[in-house]
Amino acid sequence: MLSRYRILLTSAMALTICAYLSTLVIASGCGSDSPASTGEKATKVAENETAPPTEPAPTSTAGSSTSAAEPKADGWGTFKGKIKVTGEVPANKPEDIKTDDKDWDLCAVDGKAPKDDNLVVSKKGQLRDVYVMMYRKSKDGAVPVHPSYEKLKEEPIVIDNKNCRFHPHAIFARTGQTIRLKNSDNVGHNVHVVTFANESNDNIPPNDHLDIKFTDVDKSPGTVVCDVHKWMDGLILVRDEPYVAITKADGSFELKNVPAGTWKFQFWHKKCGYMKKLNVPGKKVGRRGEIEVEIADGKVLDLGDLAISVDDLLRKK
Repeated sequence: MLSRYRILLTSAMALTICAYLSTLVIASGCGSDSPASTGEKATKVAENETAPPTEPAPTSTAGSSTSAAEPKADGWGTFKGKIKVTGEVPANKPEDIKTDDKDWDLCAVDGKAPKDDNLVVSKKGQLRDVYVMMYRKSKDGAVPVHPSYEKLKEEPIVIDNKNCRFHPHAIFARTGQTIRLKNSDNVGHNVHVVTFANESNDNIPPNDHLDIKFTDVDKSPGTVVCDVHKWMDGLILVRDEPYVAITKADGSFELKNVPAGTWKFQFWHKKCGYMKKLNVPGKKVGRRGEIEVEIADGKVLDLGDLAISVDDLLRKK
């Protein structure tokens, strides 16, 4: 009889403890809602643009007196130069496309397979598609951004599928900026983007387009390919700050409205990666293709001609 009484007393105490612990769990905000499920709800609220009336979303303090101050610039300057290749550049090889390909008539150039366009050098040795990128580390914090760049961010960056080529071959977009995947051809294309931090894979019907956005920052450019036409490829870079230029057909680059001060810029090309062998007059180039520059308010910093030998350019990364 005493044993049965002890068992009943123990069970009652256990039930009391369980009830008390349950109260603590509920009061502490724990339960079935994990951080993941909370995140899903937040995403859905954002998509529907309607917050539950009993749990209003926190009010953002961005732009208020309590928020961190936006970085200010002590003026703005311009940074420019021109990149050339020294030595004899080998002829570009034809792309791997067969004459019996169903899209041969559209993709061929003057009845021949198109040439590889990952290395475009003019007759004067001017190098196209070099990325000139402000060199930033995560600990460096935000960079002052000129108002003109905020207006440009509202405009979409267009990459067009035309005659089985990506036009332009290399693009740059800021995080959150619209990237328009356009198809001017009368055949379907695929646009498969793979970078260090971003990826998308979309089919684009003939004479149509699709808009996408990326939210993550890339350290270096990634690839754009068409999984339908395997020889089609291009380049893309996504950054928060707008201080990125891509050399034109004449090898030139120019960045306007760069905040005054001391900054580092990197040079990158698909064939060699970071251009650590680039010859920049009066500058030491680091192992990640970076140089240090001083931007002065209202002034133009013209580096003149920057050169890299064809052997260093084509050397494997």
